[in-house]
Amino acid sequence: MAPNEAPEEAPEEAIDRCRRAAHVTFEVVDGTAVLIDGRARRLLRFNRTGTLLWELADGRLDLEAMAATLAAQFPASPEAAKDARNFLGKLLAAGLLETVA
Repeated sequence: MAPNEAPEEAPEEAIDRCRRAAHVTFEVVDGTAVLIDGRARRLLRFNRTGTLLWELADGRLDLEAMAATLAAQFPASPEAAKDARNFLGKLLAAGLLETVA
């Protein structure tokens, strides 16, 4: 699944730190994250940018640090922070990520 294949609307609340939900397992194959959502019984695949954000979503980094890492890896994307916030918001709405207090 590419970032634009997640649910249409991302939540508006601020995203600080988030982590992968416990019911989701994943493996990176040839630079692409393949996820198994145990609750929804679905298989998902992310592109390279989605994979990077997924790997960074371990609860340790805030959104700003994740976006900075994304921008460093993909310098041609001038809206990395906005794109990261939107993608992570969609994953939160889909129940694949959870916020960290």
